[in-house]
Amino acid sequence: MLKVKGLYKSFGNLDVLKNINLNVDKGKVVVIIGPSGSGKSTLLRSLNLLEQPDKGSIKIDDIKIDASNISKIDTLNLRKSTSMVFQHFGLFKNKTALENVMEGLLVVKKIKYSEAMKLGKYFMDKVGLPDKYDSYPSQLSGGQKQRVAIARAMAIKPKVMLFDEPTSALDPELVNEVLKVMQNLAHENMTMVIVTHEMKFAEKVADEIIFMDKGEIIDKGSSDYIFYKSDNPRINNFIKDL
Repeated sequence: MLKVKGLYKSFGNLDVLKNINLNVDKGKVVVIIGPSGSGKSTLLRSLNLLEQPDKGSIKIDDIKIDASNISKIDTLNLRKSTSMVFQHFGLFKNKTALENVMEGLLVVKKIKYSEAMKLGKYFMDKVGLPDKYDSYPSQLSGGQKQRVAIARAMAIKPKVMLFDEPTSALDPELVNEVLKVMQNLAHENMTMVIVTHEMKFAEKVADEIIFMDKGEIIDKGSSDYIFYKSDNPRINNFIKDL
């Protein structure tokens, strides 16, 4: 479903991504872990061209783009195939929760308002918020806001969902309600790439864990391998500290 080959990204003289190669099969969950500043979020943002890579290629299903020659059509098609859930929710403050979920259906998918409302309610129900259709973001807890953001991401039926540390802005007691929704998505075989510091969650849902450091993929494998069998001292020290 997702294939990344030879991806590079620099900001000025700082090399943030160095020769990233990545394959994600359909219905699989890949979790990216590593220290702050290792390039995890930049990689995730490069997958839907929120950051434009300097070199390399990205293929999602049958859509392939080359970083050296990205057209507006390529960008649009790639973004139609992905949904991203951000650390700080990214909800429109002047729209209700339901209107936030409907936005992508109306603007990107161009479907009828009545159908968008029906789908919006379906996905709000799916994340456990059937009583929050008319609530504005200011009336929601952090966990509820993030669940609205996930419902919005799910609503356009993406081929790949990207999660950039979706629980890091939440109070500890609200983290589990968001992780539970994501776990349900994993059980439904949604293809997902997740950047997170929630190691227990990663161990539970990941088909593959990727460890990044200083812009490179240091190692990857099953959660059992990364957490318990890796002989890489950098990985072992990171996990031990957490």
